[in-house]
Amino acid sequence: TVFVYEVETVSVSNMPAKTVYVQGQPLDGSGGSLLVAYTNNTTQTIPLIEATLSCSDTARGNVLVNVYYEGAYTSFEITVVPRQIKSVVLTEPTKLTYYKGDELDLTGSGLRVIFVSDDGYYEDVPLEPQMITGYDPSVPGFQNVSVTYQEHTATFMVRVVEKAVVTFLDEDGTLLSRYEYKLGETIVV
Repeated sequence: TVFVYEVETVSVSNMPAKTVYVQGQPLDGSGGSLLVAYTNNTTQTIPLIEATLSCSDTARGNVLVNVYYEGAYTSFEITVVPRQIKSVVLTEPTKLTYYKGDELDLTGSGLRVIFVSDDGYYEDVPLEPQMITGYDPSVPGFQNVSVTYQEHTATFMVRVVEKAVVTFLDEDGTLLSRYEYKLGETIVV
């Protein structure tokens, strides 16, 4: 005969290691314990990470975290601080040299947004065209491109180069053909 006992109550027996969060930061029950009481009057202590944790994404200050485990629930309090950006770190795009007229290619780029927190919390944000200023594909030379995210700016440098112009003339100087080539392209005569 197999007896199945249901969870009657749960309570947090040890608080998790982390109790202060940046608004929107994922909850982490690591280091915490949950005391589980069953209907047969036995108890068991399990890691808090085995339970489901949830709280309001928009709340700040002292916030209740709901803890759910096999139909029973309890809660504990954490502190949620406003999202305050400490710094941004830019990963430059892979492509930094462009031919005149080329669109900016943001492949390989990203922005790490580091928040003021006790654990160095950060979020990686993809670069979006509306975050970019300072690139002009019609102007050859070096250009400082700025990336702005919520009033924080980082820059990277690109180079815009002219296409090579190859002109073929007859012996008497008559224009036979004129081609624009990018560096590395094969010239077809």
